[in-house]
Amino acid sequence: MMVARIASLTPGYFAGVMATGIVSIGARLKGMSTLAGVLFWLAVVFYVVLIVLNGVRLVRFRRHMAEDFRDPARAFGFFTFIAATNVLGAALVGTGHSTIASVALTVSVLVWLLLGYVVPWTAVLSNEHRPMLDRANGTWFIWVVASQSIAVVG
Repeated sequence: MMVARIASLTPGYFAGVMATGIVSIGARLKGMSTLAGVLFWLAVVFYVVLIVLNGVRLVRFRRHMAEDFRDPARAFGFFTFIAATNVLGAALVGTGHSTIASVALTVSVLVWLLLGYVVPWTAVLSNEHRPMLDRANGTWFIWVVASQSIAVVG
């Protein structure tokens, strides 16, 4: 059962890390340090688990992941990894851990450069389905959010 769940893992699950990290940052700004710390570490655990699961998916279910890159309704969800990385980076900057945040920023920029070409090419330009707009959904906007997250941490 777990294997089937890994095979069908949605690329956009890093949005959960984004949300948890954002609430953590908000709690810290409001002086709720304990809540902020708990949420930050929860986001970190969620982030690590998702990286491991996506790594397993890449190795064992490469075809499923390749299908996600070709699906305009799912492909842009991969950009949630970048935004999640930078939400954690922003939280790290806010707590004085700039060196670790710089590493996160570097990783996210490299992945952004890669996905910025791969996702539009595989999901849109090489997709034979026309018209493309009937497959468009809100995940396309995460590309913008990912780009903005780089600017925030930078």
